[in-house]
Amino acid sequence: MTEDTESPDIAKIAVEVFNNTLKEGETVDNAPLAMAVIAALTNAINRSKAMTMLHLNRDLDTAREAICKVDNSIAVQSLCDLFKKYVTRTWADLQNFVLLKEKLIKRG
Repeated sequence: MTEDTESPDIAKIAVEVFNNTLKEGETVDNAPLAMAVIAALTNAINRSKAMTMLHLNRDLDTAREAICKVDNSIAVQSLCDLFKKYVTRTWADLQNFVLLKEKLIKRG
């Protein structure tokens, strides 16, 4: 990634959001993991300075890699993959980057 398209601290913040959401939801069976992944990746979209799908995908990949360093379980990997597929599918439906980001952040 070039410097001007890179969104700062995506990885660090994704891990913080992931860990904080896990701590907040410890009382719910299996839900905290899904909530933590969705919250972390949605936050990455919100903080991303990307102006194209290519750059947004790179930011999501950066966040995914950081989350998987903290918890490399199959569940976390699968949740990240499903989220990214949802982003791609939503992009295919909308074809408007600004609306895409708004919709993903609102639904996240």
